[in-house]
Amino acid sequence: MSEAEVVNKVFSTENPKLTPDMVFDRQQSQESAAPAPEAAAQRVIELTAHVQDPQEKLRIAAEYMESQAKRPLPEVERLPVHYDEDGIQGFATALKLRQIIAWQHWLGNTGYTMFDVIRGMQERM
Repeated sequence: MSEAEVVNKVFSTENPKLTPDMVFDRQQSQESAAPAPEAAAQRVIELTAHVQDPQEKLRIAAEYMESQAKRPLPEVERLPVHYDEDGIQGFATALKLRQIIAWQHWLGNTGYTMFDVIRGMQERM
């Protein structure tokens, strides 16, 4: 597995001296705001372990996943790149989603999150 650091921000071209070193060296990168699928699944199992009703389990799981999708992305984050196993498409999609969020922030919609991207995609279906 490889990793990539991503800046979740759109920059103006007004500063031609802006370099990657200015962005990455000053920032402490963080793991992705979204937990790894295995960790997210484990957390859902923990949250629903005491619940018997399947509908209630589903409701709890959906609430947890929604709360995770509403968290703001860090300005700089480290993402796994599984191109050997999965091809590059998964990573490309992750970048595209982050680009949409960064663009919305640039336009002034600073509360825009992954949840909004997903909801927008569902509405178009």
